[in-house]
Amino acid sequence: HFPLLPRVQIWSRLRQAGLETQRIYSLDTSSILLLLRCPRHRLHDVAEYLRLQLYCRRDGSYKPFSTQETNELPQNFVFSKSERQSIIDFIIQSRIRDSGAELGEGTALGRQIKTRVPLHDKTELEKLYDVWVCFWKKENWMGRRGWSLSVEDDEDVRRNGSYAPGIVKRMVVGSFYQPLDSIKDYYGEGVAFYFTWIQHCSHHLIFLSIVGAIVFLIQIVSGNMDHPIRPYFSCVVMLWSFIVMVSWRRRANELAYRWGLRLGGYYYSQETQMYDTDAVSGEMAPARPLFRGDYRRDPITQEWVLHYPPHRRYLKYLLSMPITIGFTVGSLLGILTVYANRDRLLSRYFFDGGGGSAKEGFRFRFDIDAVLQPSPSLSSIHIHPNDLKNPTFWMLVGGFPLLLGICLPLLNLLFMRLSVLLNDFENYRTESDYRNHLIVKVFSFRFVCYFAALYYYSFLTNNGSDDGTTNGIVRVAASL
Repeated sequence: HFPLLPRVQIWSRLRQAGLETQRIYSLDTSSILLLLRCPRHRLHDVAEYLRLQLYCRRDGSYKPFSTQETNELPQNFVFSKSERQSIIDFIIQSRIRDSGAELGEGTALGRQIKTRVPLHDKTELEKLYDVWVCFWKKENWMGRRGWSLSVEDDEDVRRNGSYAPGIVKRMVVGSFYQPLDSIKDYYGEGVAFYFTWIQHCSHHLIFLSIVGAIVFLIQIVSGNMDHPIRPYFSCVVMLWSFIVMVSWRRRANELAYRWGLRLGGYYYSQETQMYDTDAVSGEMAPARPLFRGDYRRDPITQEWVLHYPPHRRYLKYLLSMPITIGFTVGSLLGILTVYANRDRLLSRYFFDGGGGSAKEGFRFRFDIDAVLQPSPSLSSIHIHPNDLKNPTFWMLVGGFPLLLGICLPLLNLLFMRLSVLLNDFENYRTESDYRNHLIVKVFSFRFVCYFAALYYYSFLTNNGSDDGTTNGIVRVAASL
């Protein structure tokens, strides 16, 4: 919902950026639905700027899209749905001086847009659904193989004659294969790689599940869960994980080449006939729409591109890194303080409150420096039936973990917003750099704070004895 003037500005910017719009008013005229369409010539211009990779049927390679070579394209050529959505999104977020609409989420007008959603193509979606979800149907195997990467018919299958196998084969094979090419064309490479990873893990988990079942049967038959075969099973799992990651890298590279993607930060230079990494960190990769910098001529492509001095970003690290580390360490200390106070309160409840009595005179006291004090041992406690009827007992046992369960998602949301602001402040050129640094910030916070209970009970409260280890395991389980 926004007043009349911003509404007109948003519509005007979209029109000036070359997008065709259709306005649909709500019944109370308080909001507007804008249907956007990008003309063919505008798609070609932005695709050339983004160096969109197109498959060349003549030699099976990929090359950047060029408006000067559109005559070589088939007459019925159209960009895939995911490519069209990426181009339109780039136009919406790009700055006005770069022929964009400058309506990103970080702009004043962009924040007044309630939501942006792509429209589905019902025909393509139903076709993809039939092959992907209803893979056991007989008609989905007529004219195509069940393990095909596309929902379209295979030419060699039609040429040699097609038949549908039995229901058992259709169920087994169809459960482990997906039409990844069609998923990529409709939803984009990111979604396709996600389901590729799921498929890859499913294939390799077949072997590990068989080995794990054999080990489990040996434990059951022998009656010893701590069987000597467990260390060997651990070695098998270690080798299995290594094989999974190596084979996944090969599979990801195979699909990246098939889909014309760039992996590992390498770009091919036509002038030097080499794969250049400095060019990527410099100016060859297309810039993010929100990237700020000064225009200068690229020494490789001789194009005018945005440039931002690296030393400025390094100076910004002097501010963003302490903020990130300070927020993470502060959150960790707060979480450890809650655990330490919970243990001290439990110790007072059981040992200072009179055994199994109702503890009517128990008082809560929260100490800020509790994490620096020795942790009391709770290995010799005995729960009395009256404790199960006492709200104070349940408050101490479950109230503190419940409090952390509520606060951790809030801290994560707050830190996510802070990380986005810091990433925008650091001003990364490419989407991959922006996304990688955002992942580093968010992962560091989650890795430290979400496993705080393990750190606290493993290192700060464990004295190395068997009772201390058992005591820590019990309290971690209670916290979870």
